[in-house]
Amino acid sequence: MTFENGVCFRNPGELSEIAFKSFGVNAKESQSPFGYFGTGLKYSIAILLRHGCEITIFAGEKKYEFSLQKEDFRGKSFEFLFCNGEKLAFTTELGKTWPLWMAYRELLCNCLDENGCLEEAPLQDVLRQNETRIVVRGAEFAEIAREAEGKYTLLNGSPYKTFGKVDIHRNSSQAYFYKGIRVGSFAKSPIFTYNFKRNLTLSEDRTYTDTYYLEYVILSEIVGSSDEDFLREFIKAPEGSAEYNFRFPMLMTAYPPSETFLEVFREEYQRDPKKVNPTILAYVDQNGSFEDCLPKEKVLSLMQRKELQEALYVLSELGYSVTEEIKVSTSLGKGVLGRAFPTKHPRTIYLAEECFVKGMRCIASTVLEEHLHLSWSLQDFSREFQEHILDRYIALACLKIGEVSQVNKASFNLSF
Repeated sequence: MTFENGVCFRNPGELSEIAFKSFGVNAKESQSPFGYFGTGLKYSIAILLRHGCEITIFAGEKKYEFSLQKEDFRGKSFEFLFCNGEKLAFTTELGKTWPLWMAYRELLCNCLDENGCLEEAPLQDVLRQNETRIVVRGAEFAEIAREAEGKYTLLNGSPYKTFGKVDIHRNSSQAYFYKGIRVGSFAKSPIFTYNFKRNLTLSEDRTYTDTYYLEYVILSEIVGSSDEDFLREFIKAPEGSAEYNFRFPMLMTAYPPSETFLEVFREEYQRDPKKVNPTILAYVDQNGSFEDCLPKEKVLSLMQRKELQEALYVLSELGYSVTEEIKVSTSLGKGVLGRAFPTKHPRTIYLAEECFVKGMRCIASTVLEEHLHLSWSLQDFSREFQEHILDRYIALACLKIGEVSQVNKASFNLSF
C-alpha cells in the first residue's frame, strides 16, 4: 500500500465520543488488548495535530474533524484541540515527547484490539453504520506506515525459529516486539529480531524497558534446544551484538543446557574462546560441564614456570598461602585473565596465557583475585572484596611505618 491519499484504520462498531473526550475509559472486547489505560487515542490526536497531520474520524454516520486553536494561559500560549468546533480538555502538550511513529502505533494497536485492519484511505468520505474509520493524512505519517513493518510496529511473516513463547526473526532490528508490536530497543543491535508472546506489563506509552528480564526469557527458551545450526549462530554472535553480551549465568541451574548446546559451545570455545559470549563458561560451570569445554591446557616454558613461582612467592610475602591447583589455558575468552570455580575438586585456578605476556605482577594479581574468590569467598565488585584489599593495603603501610625510625616519624607532622 502506498497511502498516497492517507492512512485508514477501519474496525467494526461505532466509536463513541467518550473515547476521545474522556481519559481512563477502556472497554475493549479483545481478550488481551495492547492498550488498557484509555489514553491512546487522545495522545494520538494531539501528536498528529502537533506534527501538522490531519485526522478525521467516521463513526457510523457521524463525522468528527479535529483542529487547533491557540489560547493564552497565565502568559503562556497553548494549542487547544477542538472537535467539530467544540473545545476539548487537552492541548498538543499531551504526549509532547512522543515521536510521530508512536501515534501510528497507538492507532494501529487500537485498531487491532478491535479486530480491525489497516488500509488505504478512501478518496471520498465513507459513512457506514456499525463501522469506524480513522483517516490520517500527512506525508510523514504515510511514510511511517509504508516503512512500519519491522521498524516501528508489526512483524509480519513467519518467524525463522520459535522457542516456547519467543519468536525469532531473521531480519536484524535493534527493536524488540511484544505480540508483534514494537515496545522497546536493546542497547546493542542483536543479530536476530525477537517477538515475545508471554505476557508483559507495558507502561502507559506501550513500552517495556526491563531488557534484563527479556534476556532471561530468550536464554531460558533456547539453552535446552537441540537445533545445532541455530545454537551455533547464536553462540558465535559477534562482539558488539546484543547476544554477545547476554548474561547466561542468570539462568543458574533452573534451565540446564542441552547436550547439543554443550557440544556446540565446546567446539566453538575450543576453536577460539574470544569469539563466544564470555559469560557462557560460568553458566556451563554452574551446570557441571566446565572442564570439558576448556581449550587444551598450556604446557609452561621454563621461564613461565619461574615467573609463576615468583608470583606465588610475592603472594606468600603478603600473607597468602595459595594451595589451589593452577592450570594455564591458551585463552579463557576476550578480556578474561583468570577464572576460579568453587565447585571443582580439587579447587583450581585457571590462568590465561596472556597473564605471562603481561608479566609477573599480572600473574600475581590474577592468582590473588581468584584465590580470594575460592578461599575467602569474596565476590567480584563486592563491598567485602574492597574492604579486604584496603585493609591489607593499610596493614602493609603500618608494617612499613613500623620500620621507620622514631626521628623520621617525628618529622612527619600534621597540622589542623
